[in-house]
Amino acid sequence: MGNWRDASLEIPRLIAPFGLSKLVPKRMSPRTLFSLGLSLQKNIGLDRQTFTFLSDYKWEYTKKKTIQLEIFNTQYIQNLNINRFFNIYRSEFTNLNNVAKFMICK
Repeated sequence: MGNWRDASLEIPRLIAPFGLSKLVPKRMSPRTLFSLGLSLQKNIGLDRQTFTFLSDYKWEYTKKKTIQLEIFNTQYIQNLNINRFFNIYRSEFTNLNNVAKFMICK
């Protein structure tokens, strides 16, 4: 179970440093996308908060070719209740470990 919020801004031209925007003519329909996201997840041991930031460029090189360049894509994930995770899934780990030991002994 989780909540998420995303916001994005798409600009119909390249917003770039160093004169990069001069390399892609307007006829190629350039665009710049900035996106922010936040998600909150709560369940039986995997409670976490995630923050995401994305920036990319896209343009139509030809009618059949589109170029997309992802400049920045980062996530910060904060796990809450880390100790509870291992208590909840300990039995699953034990079962998998027993199977692995059985397969090695064969």
